[in-house]
Amino acid sequence: MIYQTAVPDANFEHMGCAFDSLAYAREKYKRIPWTAVELAAAWNGARQEGILDSEFNIADWQALANYLNLPLQFLGKFNLTDALPSGNLFIITTWHNDRTNFTHFVVGQAKPVEWDPIEGGSVTVAEGYPISNRVFQVV
Repeated sequence: MIYQTAVPDANFEHMGCAFDSLAYAREKYKRIPWTAVELAAAWNGARQEGILDSEFNIADWQALANYLNLPLQFLGKFNLTDALPSGNLFIITTWHNDRTNFTHFVVGQAKPVEWDPIEGGSVTVAEGYPISNRVFQVV
């Protein structure tokens, strides 16, 4: 999988962790690796389609999963205290670091996480804690 810092786009390098975490599902479930060029093209296409808002946040998680042709159905954002649905789930967790005041998206709810878009692992996950989950059913 391509780390967010390997994509030749400054906005992706800084804001692409949620997008990169969702894109990871293609390699996990379809066994189709991304190239940096493909990932950058998908990022730019999603921006043009309005799937990413002006702040580069994902405006519609299901629309992005569909755009990336992923076998996922978005079930929603869940707090850590919420009971999760049963079944084959793909979970993207938001982590927060109080020292840096950064939030960061990764695949995995506990350390060590399954996929961190920052090569070598992010400081946010290393020093921080999970705050919410984006939950998908694998279809």
